[in-house]
Order: sequence, then C-alpha cells, then structure tokens
Amino acid sequence: LKAINNQLDPHFAFNLLSAISGFDWKRGDVSGMKSFLHDSVNLFRSQLLKSNEASVSISFELTFVQDFVRVQQFRKPDLNLILDIASDIDQGLHIPKTLIYTHVENAFKHGLSKKDGDAVIRVAIEYINNGLKILIEDNGIGRVEARRRKTVGTGTGMLALDEIMNLYSELYRTRIEQEI
Repeated sequence: LKAINNQLDPHFAFNLLSAISGFDWKRGDVSGMKSFLHDSVNLFRSQLLKSNEASVSISFELTFVQDFVRVQQFRKPDLNLILDIASDIDQGLHIPKTLIYTHVENAFKHGLSKKDGDAVIRVAIEYINNGLKILIEDNGIGRVEARRRKTVGTGTGMLALDEIMNLYSELYRTRIEQEI
C-alpha cells in the first residue's frame, strides 16, 4: 500500500495544483477564491486521511468526488455531477479507494475540460446479479477525439487504481471487473 501511495500522492497533488493554477485569480471574486481554496484543502485532507487504507466507504468516495467536482467547477462552471445511487445501496459498504474518483478525474481531464458547453459526469450505483455495479459516464469529447487532441496523461492514476483493486481483491477475497 505504501508503494501505491508513493505513486498516487504526487499524482493527486500535481492534479490538484494544476486545478489551482487554472483558477482565474483576476476575477476578483474573493468569496469564490475562499471557497475554491477551502474545497482544495478538503481534498488534500481527505486524501491524507485515507492514505494508509486500501478501501473507503461508498459515502466517503462520493463525498471526495463531489469535492473534486466543486474544485473543477471553478475552472469549468458548466460542469455538473449527477449521482444516481439506488435507494437500496448501503453507502457504508467499502470499495477500493479512488475507484470512482479516478474515473471521474479522467472523464474531466480527457473528455470534459476541452469540451464547449455543458459538461456532465454521471455516477450510477446499483446492485445487479449479486454484485455492485458502478457506472461512470460523461458527455465529453470521446476517447478518439481526446487522443486526436493529445489529452493523454501519464496513466499513473489508472495504474495505481489497478494496484489498489488487486490489493483489495486479495484482502477481501472478492472479484472486481472494470470496463472502459
């Protein structure tokens, strides 16, 4: 877990600092700046709080994602997050940490940050076939267009997520599948 965190923490910090540098500081919106910095600090605090854990509750992960989206909304005000969580979902249930966040971050970074107009990320969670199904979708520019525009990253977030999922599977003797 320590090795994974050594990859993930700098990746997360870089992405958060990137968001901060993208903020329009010349707007003169002091209240907005305070909100932006407050939400950024919350993200850092949450990341540090769970840095030694392989899993977090669904509730924790969704709150983390909401904080992330609020920070990104300062860069892209037309960004919206839709949470479509089935009423029978136990939000205390643990999932691999950053399972939802990593995909939401990638949706924003590669598909929505370069898109004109409304940008929507939808996270849906439901029980299906004795398992948990988590769906993350967006109305971004698409993978082909993202490649054409060269919005590729380092892949650090996805590599770290794969390692976290493998560790989680070993610790909790469960099977996790992901499809992109």
